[in-house]
Formats: sequence, structure tokens, C-alpha cells
Amino acid sequence: MSEVFTSVAAAHRWLEDEGYGLTERTLGNHLKDGLCQAERYRNGKVKQITLAQLEKYARMHLVKTLPQGPQLDLKARLIKEQADKIELENAKKRGELINLAEEEQRDAMILAGFRRHLENSAADRLQGLLNDILKTVKDEKLRSEIVARQPGWLQQDLDLLADIFDGFVGV
Repeated sequence: MSEVFTSVAAAHRWLEDEGYGLTERTLGNHLKDGLCQAERYRNGKVKQITLAQLEKYARMHLVKTLPQGPQLDLKARLIKEQADKIELENAKKRGELINLAEEEQRDAMILAGFRRHLENSAADRLQGLLNDILKTVKDEKLRSEIVARQPGWLQQDLDLLADIFDGFVGV
């Protein structure tokens, strides 16, 4: 059984939903003029309009004015994408967003500089620490043994720094 509209208003809503741009009054006039067939009461008021009658009327006398179905979805998606793009640009202008690639590059440069500083100053740090220790050591044999081990300790310190900084590569 076909869908039935029991009022001009209901038929008008269906036509609008289908993308036909006309007023309810225009539809009423078209019904009165016989452009759209409908079953009527004795007094002339519309009793019912079948979907088939409404579709035939729309095909013959109306032109769609609004996008419908997939076209409407496509237009809505396009409008949303444009709005999102504008919002993103505005957020960048307000300074709410950062360029991730630039920030990562800046962080990598800072980390590389910090690593070079620690590696270059490692010998001075160790020498300063050993000088403080050697001031308290009176035994010459022990002093010479401490001085002889200095290059090994320096290498251990550099290896530890390398391990620490290499751990940042995956971060």
C-alpha cells in the first residue's frame, strides 16, 4: 500500500524533504487548479493525496531547488571541512597550535647542544673532582694510581652520557 497524505501540510512537508521549493499555499493553489490530483470531500477540501499522485505532480510541474540525499551529504561535508580549515587557521593565528615538526627539530637541536656541552666538559668535571680528592690523599702510590685510572673513568662517564642521550632517540 502506498503512503497517503491526509492534509496539504503533510504533502508539503514531504515535497520540501524531497528538495522541492514551494510554499504550502502554492501547493494548495495547484491542488485547486487540478495540477495535483487528490481525493476530496464533498465540500472540496482535500481528503487524501497518495504518494504516487504527489510524485507524478512533482515530476511534471516542479523543479528541485535544494540538494538532496548524497548531494546534500556531500555539500554538508564540504561546508564542514571548510569550517574546520578556517578554525584551524584561526587557531594557528591565535598561537593555540604549534608546528610539531618545527618543535621536534628545535628540541633535537637543544638536546644535541646539551649533549655536546656535557661531553666536552666531562674531562674538566672529572679533573676538578679528582683534584679535590687528591688534596686529601697523602700516599704517592695511591695518588699515581688514581691519576692513572682517570682516562678509564672519563670513558665510563662518556659511555654513560651516550647511553642516556641515545635513550632520547625513541622518545
